[in-house]
Amino acid sequence: MLVVAAAAALTSTPVLFAQEGLQVTFVVNDATVKDRVLPGVRVLIARGAGEEPTISGVTDANGRFECALAPGPYAVSYVLPGYVPIPDSPTTITGDGQVVTTTLSQMLEAEGAAPGERRVRIILNWGSNASQVQDADSHLLCPCGEATAHVYYAAKEHVGSGHAVDLDVDDTDWGGPETVTLHDPLPGNYRYWVYDYSGSGATLGASDVVVRVLANDDLLAELRPPSDVADRVWLPFKMLAVGADLVPHLVPFTSDELAAGADRVIPAGHEGEGTSAGGSRDQALLPTVIISLFAFIVVLNLVRRARRRQR
Repeated sequence: MLVVAAAAALTSTPVLFAQEGLQVTFVVNDATVKDRVLPGVRVLIARGAGEEPTISGVTDANGRFECALAPGPYAVSYVLPGYVPIPDSPTTITGDGQVVTTTLSQMLEAEGAAPGERRVRIILNWGSNASQVQDADSHLLCPCGEATAHVYYAAKEHVGSGHAVDLDVDDTDWGGPETVTLHDPLPGNYRYWVYDYSGSGATLGASDVVVRVLANDDLLAELRPPSDVADRVWLPFKMLAVGADLVPHLVPFTSDELAAGADRVIPAGHEGEGTSAGGSRDQALLPTVIISLFAFIVVLNLVRRARRRQR
């Protein structure tokens, strides 16, 4: 249905350009390849969801589409063949020079998925200027209970029995994406949260943070934190539940849970993992660096020995 609606918009929408307003740049990139921008994306801008776009354009070779917009709320759609479309994304234009970063995910067939493969993908984007959070991190906790079940920047891959989770992209300098992919997720309740690693004084609630959840080739949800989120932790949903039928769905927090701040607390037992309080990013990655250095030295010694034998 999303594809049909997007295609209809492409064929019926006139291309109009605002002559006055704030200069806005829409940047579109790929969910699983770091720094891969996407040219040729149709960007359709309407005043509200379901309304006819009044401005449309195509991203250039740098994945950018620039236009002038009056300040205020808009519904922006993104369409590229072979990628899951994003329809009517709520977008608020607030300042001149604003950059809106959006990430698209390839459809299963286009990505070369095996027949019958199931996938859930959680994509995090955020703002792209110095007044906003610089480094927002994605965290996911698999319910299988294995030692590697917590996936984040220092532990990017979890391979369990018949399932896997990986962090495809870890962005540390504005915009995103941070992309977590669940491959053939098992039944159970998955926990996901966003953590402001930079802690620069900017807040998640004021940083254009958006989390999109995709199940196979469908967009399940698009979620944004309340503007008053000043905590460094935000949970966009209570859990991602996969039932016995293997169909994923999101379980929201109740109003009472939100009032109690349950959406701003790291799950018990994981409070210090991947946080600034738990050590710097460099410290967390130190074991990986040491292993890589050791491997490099071993290879270098083998090459030297081979050269000596040749002499």
